[in-house]
Amino acid sequence: MMLTVKAEVGELERLCREVKTFCDGYGITASQTAKLVLALEELFTNGMCHGQVHETDVGLEYVGGRVVVTLEDDGRPFDPWQRPAPDLDAPLEERSVGGLGIFLVRSLMDEVAYERRGERNRVTLTLAAVARPS
Repeated sequence: MMLTVKAEVGELERLCREVKTFCDGYGITASQTAKLVLALEELFTNGMCHGQVHETDVGLEYVGGRVVVTLEDDGRPFDPWQRPAPDLDAPLEERSVGGLGIFLVRSLMDEVAYERRGERNRVTLTLAAVARPS
């Protein structure tokens, strides 16, 4: 499945709805679907607010019991996985601003990857898809 979403708040609802429909079609559990939706909400919002993204091409595949999502956008170059993990043990007043969303995405997904292809960012997320019991 492939769809293009503009970097607009209203498009986020459509993206989430399409992802849920995709996951339902493969019988993926609600908790796994929620992980995927949350990760995509975070990345989409970051791109829209910070990355100067105009639109994102989203690919969804179900391969060998795994959901593979690719996000390709026209934003400024940014590898989210190079950002250091936040120090969750530091007192709040000593923590740097930002980075928790990327940390969250990494903790939700089984695999994450980034590459720059020409003038586009490409993020790949992989989640082991747990099917609902029959």
